[in-house]
Amino acid sequence: MASPSTKPGHIEVTQLMVRLYTLLSQAMERCINESSRQSFSEQDFQAQLKATQAETLQVLSINRVVHDKVEKECARALELAAACQQPDAAARKAAIETLHKERAMLHTKTLALTDLIAVFRST
Repeated sequence: MASPSTKPGHIEVTQLMVRLYTLLSQAMERCINESSRQSFSEQDFQAQLKATQAETLQVLSINRVVHDKVEKECARALELAAACQQPDAAARKAAIETLHKERAMLHTKTLALTDLIAVFRST
């Protein structure tokens, strides 16, 4: 990413957000799919997610509204992932249903952002 003295460009910010949304989606997938947890150690995955989240929020700190919105999206995704691990079967089922909806929303945002990157690069 850009050094502290330089402002990241549109493409870099958009790529960072794509990376964050992809990792959040993977975090949600890992809580319900055993095979996705085996591909990458949990410790390494969490370290990458935390670093990407911190970098994204730092870059977005120039716009408090967007920063706070993304911060809430991160918290919500991680709370849903944790809720899918609870022992109560009914609550776990409800959390998984909500998680699928949130993952679909993240997927849509990611697709829109990747399209935006393509537009930025073509101009």
